[in-house]
Amino acid sequence: MSSVDSKRRVHLVFDKFRGSLTQEEINNIFKEILPTTVEVNEYQIADGGEGSLDALLTLGWNSVEVVAADTLGSTKKARVAQHGDQPIYAIELAEICGVKWLTRGLNPHHSTTLGIGQTLEALRKRGAKEILLFSGGSASNDGGLGVLQGLGIRVLDKKSQLVKFGLAGLKHARAINHDDISRVQKLYSEIKFTMVHDTHASLTGKENCINLFAQQKGLGKLGRYFAEQTFEKWAALLQGINLSFDPHKAGTGAAGGVTSSFSALFNTKFTNGFDFFSEKTGLVHSISPHDLLFTGEGKFDRTSRDKKIVMPTIQLAEKHGAECAVVVGSISESERDFLVNQPAVKKVYVIADQTLSLDESISRAAEIIVENFADQIKELL
Repeated sequence: MSSVDSKRRVHLVFDKFRGSLTQEEINNIFKEILPTTVEVNEYQIADGGEGSLDALLTLGWNSVEVVAADTLGSTKKARVAQHGDQPIYAIELAEICGVKWLTRGLNPHHSTTLGIGQTLEALRKRGAKEILLFSGGSASNDGGLGVLQGLGIRVLDKKSQLVKFGLAGLKHARAINHDDISRVQKLYSEIKFTMVHDTHASLTGKENCINLFAQQKGLGKLGRYFAEQTFEKWAALLQGINLSFDPHKAGTGAAGGVTSSFSALFNTKFTNGFDFFSEKTGLVHSISPHDLLFTGEGKFDRTSRDKKIVMPTIQLAEKHGAECAVVVGSISESERDFLVNQPAVKKVYVIADQTLSLDESISRAAEIIVENFADQIKELL
């Protein structure tokens, strides 16, 4: 074996550290730390949420501009991606109507996915034959009501009046106009849909999206109780337009249930963001026994055990007999114990320094990694 072939192979599989480090910045930090005696491979990976569009553009897709409603219904220009000159488009929900547009704070009752339906219409008129929706980074709990509204499908209350946007409107939904459904299904009959999600959450059932994510979107305990009841009624309405729609299916609760409207309306494929990007970047085919994978994210919590980036990376390492080291901004002791006990994990590094405030740890993350972890990282090699 030549000296080149005998190099230890390292793979950088990081998510962004929100508010602190971009994926590119943390990759660059590790490339500076790691010795020249190792082969370093980096990957443009996203979990299906915010950053997915930029990952696609880095992979050679083109940016296309559309006009659509933002999170609270105001019209704005937004980006989607097109695969070369092919009629294949990708929508990042976070870019159209995600939490990042809520500049005045969370608004769980009125946040809407109206802009997604409007974006679908814009892409259909451009001749789209395949549309991918990257559903992470949402702010809404509207069950995909806004998608139907953006497509021109009338959702009515008990007085046969149009319901308003968001969860505030969804709770009054009593009927969906079936003539509108038939019209839309005919218009979109030749378009293939893929939902790229970052969670296994369902619309209803034990692991439903309200139970898992509505609190972080601003819903209190009582609000979550009534929202779960609302979603049960909404699931029944969706089943009324598609008997095969299963509201307990993993992924139907992604983005506050937005993927449910796609499942009910169209023949929809589901995949998670890590699987999508690991295939597109070649990561899934690049891991060999004894390789070392570095992964991490800003905050590792209970939801991170789902379909984000860290856990799938650890599982990929284990599958191929490789090792993994995890870097996180912050983590609870129980979640740290959970990671440490994963067979492939050799080390967990936590940036949050108890001698510093959280804000200081975030702002000095790069410095902390270099000063506190550089020597330990080299020891893993």
